[in-house]
Order: sequence, then C-alpha cells, then structure tokens
Amino acid sequence: MKTKDFFEDMQKRYLRELTEKILPFWTTYAIDKNGAINNSITEDGVVLGKDRYYWCQGRALWTFSAVYNYIEKEERWLNIAANLFNYICKHGFDKHGNCVYMTDNAGKVKKGNVSIHTDAFILYGIGEYYRATGDEKAKDYMLRIYENTARMLNDPGKIQTYPFDTPEGLRAHSVHMVFAHLYYKTGVYLDDRRIKEHGLKLAEELLILFYNGQKDALLEFCIFDPVKAAKNSEYLDIYNFGHGIEAMWFLMDISSNEKDFSLMDIILRILRQNLERGWDREYGGILLYAKMRGLEIDYSVCPDKKPSWSHNEAMVALLYAYFLTGNEFWLDWHKKMDEFVFRVFPNKHLEWTNWFDRSCKHPIPAQKGLEIKCNFHTPRALIMQILLCGKILSNLQK
Repeated sequence: MKTKDFFEDMQKRYLRELTEKILPFWTTYAIDKNGAINNSITEDGVVLGKDRYYWCQGRALWTFSAVYNYIEKEERWLNIAANLFNYICKHGFDKHGNCVYMTDNAGKVKKGNVSIHTDAFILYGIGEYYRATGDEKAKDYMLRIYENTARMLNDPGKIQTYPFDTPEGLRAHSVHMVFAHLYYKTGVYLDDRRIKEHGLKLAEELLILFYNGQKDALLEFCIFDPVKAAKNSEYLDIYNFGHGIEAMWFLMDISSNEKDFSLMDIILRILRQNLERGWDREYGGILLYAKMRGLEIDYSVCPDKKPSWSHNEAMVALLYAYFLTGNEFWLDWHKKMDEFVFRVFPNKHLEWTNWFDRSCKHPIPAQKGLEIKCNFHTPRALIMQILLCGKILSNLQK
C-alpha cells in the first residue's frame, strides 16, 4: 500500500507540470489581444495563423475556468476565461444558435455548423465558466446548446462530425461518450434533473450500443440504419483503444458522483481490455486503433503514430480506478503509463508534443483538418489527477 508521501509527491509533481510548464506556454504564446486563443500554433510557440477553431476555443475556456475553480483562485485565470467567453459568444454561433466550426480572426465564418463536437466543447467550456462565475448569460447559452444538440442526437443520420465524418448509417461512440459526460455535468451545474438524466441515459446506452459482448470489446461504431450501414460494414470492427479508455473514466466519474457502482465490473473490464490489448509491446504506449476480425485483433491496420491525448486519458482512468477500488493493479499500470508519458511527450518548449510516430522517436505534423494545438487534454489530465490525489489523500487520513 502506498503512503501519504507517495501521493503528496505525485500531486506536487503534476501541479508543477501544470503551473510551471503547460499554462505558461499558453499565457506566453497563445493569448490574443482580442481574447481568443491562437490555436494554429507550433510546438515551440510560433503562431501560424489566426483562424479560430471553436472546439479549441471551448476547450481553452474549460481549461482556464477549471484552473480557477480547482487549482488557483486567481483573477488572472478568470480574466482569461472571461475574455474567451465573450469572444465565443460574439463570434462562435450562427443565426440559429448552433456553434460554428471556424472563423477568421475578425469573426467571419469560414466553416459553419459542421461538427457536433464543436457544440460539445463550447458547452463544456461555458459550463465550467458558469461554475466559476454564476453568469446568467452563460446559463442561457448552456440551455440553448443543450436543446440544439439534444435535437441533433435524436436524428443520428444528420449528426455531422467534421473533419472525421461518421459513415452513413452508423453511430459514433465518440459522440455518445462526450455527451454522456457533458449532459451529466451540465445537469449537475445547472441543478437541472432533466439534463442530468439525459446524461445518465447516454451513459447507459454507451455500454448497450457499443460494447460487443461476443468480442468483449467496446467498438467505435454501431448500426442505427441497417440499409444505409450495409455499405460501411468495414467500420464496425474499428477498435479505438484511447476512446474506450477515456469513456471509462467518464463513466467512473458519473458512478462516483451518483454513488452508484452497479456498472463498475464492466467499466473496469473494458478499461483493462483496452489497456492490455492496446499496449504496444515493442515500443510502449497505447496504439491508436486496431480492428476486430471475428474474435481476433488485427493490429496490421494500426497507423504508425501515437497521440499524447490517449495517454493523458489513460493516466486519469487508471488513477480513478485506483481511487474507487484501492486495487494496486491500477496503480501499477498508472506508474507504467506515467513513466512512458513523461519520457516521451514533454518537450523543451514547456508544452507536450501532440503526435509521434509509433516508435516515439519522431514528432509528426498536425493531422488533416486539425492543424491546431489545443490547450485541453494535457491540462485536464493534470487537473483531474491533482484532484484525485487529493481524494486519495483524504481517504488515507480517515
């Protein structure tokens, strides 16, 4: 059993990484004078352009609001968040109240409402900002985005997920998991039972629709229209290890807050399967995805690249699993993941490198449609682990 000193040291290390490296990168290089975040930015802080990708703006709003809410009650964080909130409200919505994907610096729309993920992350950011401020304007936007996205979710054939379009006739696990998490959080923050229950419903559906019991795998797509899906059957076997891991900590978070642990057995089973099946035995780290061929896993289709985001989410999931179970198995895995992550992803420019090749020796360029760097997965993972260490330490003192 680990001691109090062990978790205090872990908490301090993550706090230093967040406050002395990650956040200074963004405050030094990326805060624009108009309040937006410069998200077209290189790993060493060179701004390449000022087009605004609004899922990045929403994510940054979440990060700075969360730093204020959970890490440091300093006005500088709230000021950055307030400027972001005002910029998003001014430029980030079309005339129907839907979130736009991209504008230029002046707010002229370059891509409109082409991805429900943009709506998701703007809701996420505004929700955390509302928690920090109680701003009624933020509440109004949260309710509006909820109503708009709830209508979209009721008609899955019309859900857009640019730049990675969902194959026709299929539902995407990534959409279900993020809105389970977001609606639950939104319902809690607004004290709105209807929205919270919607999040709980999506969380339950996530395991019903996307978990294939025969293959013992949480898969990336499921069918909602068999006729249209017939030509896209090859997508039904995609096994995205990182998404499954991230989804499981979302479900653990809901279970913990609801004090309902009835789904923990299947949550932990899926988490373990994704870790053990997704771990790269040659180079370490989590593979991006594979395919299920019957009951066998085909790794030959796995892309030659590894993102930092999935490893961030794995660290949160593993520490959450340890917090809820006390089982050293999860802490051993967390140590393994921590050692890999801090060996590979932090760079000399304070932030973490987004993508490497599979060997983790060569950084690779930004991905198609995502020529950006987001202030999100790394700070969120650090914040979550700082908070989880606090909860573990509290338990040790009882």
